[in-house]
Amino acid sequence: MQQQNLSLYLNGFGVLELRQQTGQSNDLIDAVNYYYNRSKFPQFMGQHLPQVTLVKINRWQNQLDQQVQLIQTLTKGIV
Repeated sequence: MQQQNLSLYLNGFGVLELRQQTGQSNDLIDAVNYYYNRSKFPQFMGQHLPQVTLVKINRWQNQLDQQVQLIQTLTKGIV
């Protein structure tokens, strides 16, 4: 997701970070633990990007779910 120089990043611990690129800086705007707060993702995004439709947010959530599943699969292989 790129909008208004914003990007979403899901790290290996399941924390979803909303960052803003300003010049050479990549500042953290907000973060949420996606593993434990998946149901709050639409509110989290709506708070920061009220102009984005729920359809778009749902697409992002589906993509994040796939990434989380991949992270969990890879993590189980390591442990």
